[in-house]
Amino acid sequence: MSSDSLPAGAVTILGASSSRRIATLVKDVVTETLAGGLTEIAMSDHILNAVLGLRSYLFEAVYENTIATAEFRKASDILSGLWEKVRERPANSSTLARSIRKGWTRPRAISSPA
Repeated sequence: MSSDSLPAGAVTILGASSSRRIATLVKDVVTETLAGGLTEIAMSDHILNAVLGLRSYLFEAVYENTIATAEFRKASDILSGLWEKVRERPANSSTLARSIRKGWTRPRAISSPA
């Protein structure tokens, strides 16, 4: 999923990047809380509605997406199986670790477009 697939209305209100969205939310909560005399933590209606719209989209497209959750389950099953094999034969785990390290190459930093 790319940020281009996020709901346009929410992106327009909250911001195009994660950091911009966080800044918008923090500023709004501080502003609304101060405006309310610090009696309760508050968020403006238009920001809250944008957040709820984005949240709904993320639940549908990511968190409850059957393809994504199936892939997560598959990865979890593979890792669980590997862990069980290591636990069954702890004497071989150091040999396994050395074998893995021999083939290990440090990942290169990849910069994302701004």
